[in-house]
Amino acid sequence: MNEFGAVSVHTRSVDDAVAIGAGVYHPHVLRLRDRGEGFGMHLRASTIGPIVIGALEYRTPVSIRAAEFLDSYQVNLPLYGDVLMSYAGREHRATTRQAVVHGPAAPSRVDGWRTPARLLAVKVQSAHLENALASILGHGIQRPIGFHGAVDVTSAAGREWAALARRLDWWARFREEDDPLVGPTLTDAVVRGLLRAGRHEYTSELDDALASDPDASVHRVLSLMHRRAASGASIGDIAEEAGVGLRTLEKRFQSRWAHTPSGMLRDIRLAYARRNLRHPESAELLVSDVAARWGLPHPGRFAARYAERFGESPSTTLFRAAGARGREASAIAVGA
Repeated sequence: MNEFGAVSVHTRSVDDAVAIGAGVYHPHVLRLRDRGEGFGMHLRASTIGPIVIGALEYRTPVSIRAAEFLDSYQVNLPLYGDVLMSYAGREHRATTRQAVVHGPAAPSRVDGWRTPARLLAVKVQSAHLENALASILGHGIQRPIGFHGAVDVTSAAGREWAALARRLDWWARFREEDDPLVGPTLTDAVVRGLLRAGRHEYTSELDDALASDPDASVHRVLSLMHRRAASGASIGDIAEEAGVGLRTLEKRFQSRWAHTPSGMLRDIRLAYARRNLRHPESAELLVSDVAARWGLPHPGRFAARYAERFGESPSTTLFRAAGARGREASAIAVGA
């Protein structure tokens, strides 16, 4: 799972849907809730580090049964609609206000799509999640982690996790080499955010450990850098939200990253801007639009910093991406 990759599939075949879903997420049995007329599945998923993340939807009502996941945890958050899920004897309805966590120790069941729904499906390697928790607590843990089932994404921690998961989904979906700064810190933010947002037997101890851990503020600020990247938030704003003083933050960043907090925030924003330029949403996209979107509103300064980090101007990146889009459109038009 450590290799970066992506898949996007539309299929009307039940057998293909089962095979593809098993390859990307988990082996399962799929049953149709009606005669299956109009059946279809759309799965778009990407692998980045210890996480598989993507969007899943079916066109007709289905029932899914899966044995123990063994090597991973699964979090499902509807982007719209709702889906009934059960794990280890607990039943929960996943909605846009509530994600559902299934662990590796018991069979899972999913029943849904009587009405349209799309899931943001997040699969996390169990060893990675459990090691992250043990590292924060400073001691070994009983495995697997006993999540209580539902994650309230209207709570402060839940909102932050959901926002980070959506950001990771956007970041990971493109087939290209990962950025050495964004990939590791964003996946780490999603993993740590899940441990904070989900309730489990270690929640109270985790809260105490995070409150007393000087490195926790560094991770918290990094999470907020990703979440606030597309806003005008300054490093002062982010430090204030994280509840840490700027001088303290400067020392901790220099000690841990050999980097200033403001420089880290700028580099994260530059990486997001580059991904946006390499995958423009429309032919009319302007470099200034991208810079402003990612909190870099001064075009000249943005261009200079961008060229310094990536070895080319932002306009060159956008021009090359536009040329690739044009070649793809031409190939489709002639049936190539």
